[in-house]
Amino acid sequence: MHSPTNNSVISNGINCSNTIYYGVYVPIDAKDYSEGPYVFQDKVEALKLAKRNKKARFKAFQFYHEAAEFAMNGSECPNNNHTITGLFTSKLSETTQTIGEKSSPFKGPKPQELVELRKAIESGNYKFVKETIWQNPRYLVSNGDTPSILQEGPRYNALHVAAKSKNAEIAELILSTISNTEFIKLLYGDDNQQNAEDRTAVLLDLYLNTPNKGLNETPLHFAAKHGAAEVVELLVSYPQCDKSTRNKFHKSAAEIICERADGNNIQAVKNKIQLLLQDSYYVPVLRAEDNSLPPTVGEPFSPTTPPVLNKDPLSPRLEIHAYAGPMDKKEAQEFRRVWKTPPRTLNFNSPSRKPNENVSVTSLRYKDPDKGLERIGKRLAKDYDVSWKEYWSFLGKFS
Repeated sequence: MHSPTNNSVISNGINCSNTIYYGVYVPIDAKDYSEGPYVFQDKVEALKLAKRNKKARFKAFQFYHEAAEFAMNGSECPNNNHTITGLFTSKLSETTQTIGEKSSPFKGPKPQELVELRKAIESGNYKFVKETIWQNPRYLVSNGDTPSILQEGPRYNALHVAAKSKNAEIAELILSTISNTEFIKLLYGDDNQQNAEDRTAVLLDLYLNTPNKGLNETPLHFAAKHGAAEVVELLVSYPQCDKSTRNKFHKSAAEIICERADGNNIQAVKNKIQLLLQDSYYVPVLRAEDNSLPPTVGEPFSPTTPPVLNKDPLSPRLEIHAYAGPMDKKEAQEFRRVWKTPPRTLNFNSPSRKPNENVSVTSLRYKDPDKGLERIGKRLAKDYDVSWKEYWSFLGKFS
């Protein structure tokens, strides 16, 4: 039985500490009841168990008895203030009623409303999707704190649908929204920042790595299989994305690239996705938050080993404002070397400049301190045939 550790204080069912309990519900056909209810204080361990069973559900609680009830029955206290775990039954007093997590003020959408959202994602109706999910967060988050299902049967969530539709813009909207603590605070009417951060972490992992029913494929499988290179690039940019997950046929995303792709130039798309699913590296532009330091070209990094930018709390805070990639490690190191000491001249396309007229790189860096380094990097990215992303504050994202 996964019971509270000795350093928590339980008195008459009341949690007298700040401990959070994570209950994992596993359906009866997959559960060993000799182990008791699956209740953890370590969120990572709870997630590991939940991910091993595709039918499992995961939820955090303030009280142990609530987590135990959820772990055994898939719901909290369904029988009039009795905790029924299959191993014990106890009458709860008035002071120990289920008061753990706040319930959301939003009602779950009707099935036809979820179908409408799915069709909007498939058709690329970005404005409708954004307005809908912010008007009612339950379109993305179910009552069980898991991704809402937009298509029964195969059990597609919104990210499955966006990946299958090859729509990177809406896939990015979905991931950035469920990663936004303000969205989670809106969902629960709870201003606690730590609670919101914990929930976003769980939701992000579930959206990225939950397989569908039947083929057991994650959104990454969908994107790779349909040749959606931009979606693949987005998904693997998240360190939480598990590239090793295998589908019903024991194949990873890397083993089914472009199996369902159509259109021209499929081989080029396949090559790009293969590179993305390897250990990819990016070369960033680093700028001080207060602009007290000149911008610099940072060391190559990969999503699995993100850069440590602010080791010294007394130094100006550095942020990534643009990046080029993906590339393999050797290519990224070469790109950085050329970017730091580029040729004295580079050809920049401009309506006011003749095609063969060159611009001094040194001059550009000093004359355009806000975007000069980015302009050089963007031009080099074009020469190296790699993607280029810049952060635009008015959009609140990289584009």
